[in-house]
Amino acid sequence: MPPFKFLTVLAVYVLVLVDGVVSQSTCVPQGMLHLDKPYQPPKRSIVDLPLCEKYQSCSCCNASHVLTIRKSLEVSVFENPDLLEDCKQSLKEIPCRVCDPEVGVGLKEKVCQSKCEHWFSSCRDHFFSYIQSTGRLSACRTDDNSPLICTQLNDLVSDGEEFCEAMGVKVAASSVEEDCWDGSVIESYGLCEIVPPRPALWWIEHIAWIPSLFALLFLFWLTPRLFS
Repeated sequence: MPPFKFLTVLAVYVLVLVDGVVSQSTCVPQGMLHLDKPYQPPKRSIVDLPLCEKYQSCSCCNASHVLTIRKSLEVSVFENPDLLEDCKQSLKEIPCRVCDPEVGVGLKEKVCQSKCEHWFSSCRDHFFSYIQSTGRLSACRTDDNSPLICTQLNDLVSDGEEFCEAMGVKVAASSVEEDCWDGSVIESYGLCEIVPPRPALWWIEHIAWIPSLFALLFLFWLTPRLFS
C-alpha cells in the first residue's frame, strides 16, 4: 500500500478512536449514582460532599447522590454501636467509590483484590446477614430486634474477593491489579480539567454524534477504494 494511503486510513481510525475516548469521559449511571440524560462529565463540586468528601475536587456525584448513600447506611453503619471504626470506614468506601471520577466514567469498573482484602480484614470479626430483597450482605446490630440471622463475616465468606462479590462489587483479576480501583485519590485526575463545560445550547448535545457517524461512513467508503 502506498504511504499516503496508509496514512489516510490511519488518520481516519485515529479520529474515530479519539472521539470514543472523549465519550468515555462522561459519567454513567451505576450503583447509587442515578443520572439524568444527557450525561455530564465529572465536575468540581461547589458544595460539600459529606461522607464522600475525598472526591470533592473532582466527582461524578452531587450532594443528592451522597445523601442517598448516607441514608442507605444510616441504620446498619452510622447507628450501629457494634462496628469498629475501621469496618465503618470500609462500609462507607464501598458505595462512595462511584463518586471517584475514574469509576464514574467507567475507566475502573472493578475493585482491586488487595482493596477487597483490606475491607474484609477490617470487618471479618463483625456480624453480617444477607438481605433477602437484594441478596447482599449488610452489617448486623445486636441491639436490633430484627429477625435476620446474623453470622460472623469470617464464617460467611472466606476472603476479600468473596466479600466484595457478596457486597455487589465487581472484583478485578489479580493479573490486572494496576487497572482496577484501589481507593487512592489522585491529586490531579485530569478528567475535570480536560472535559469541556456543558454547551449553553441544548441542541448541540443532541447532534454531537453526527461527526462520528460521518467519520465511520467515510471510513467504510474509503477503505475498499484504497485496497482496490
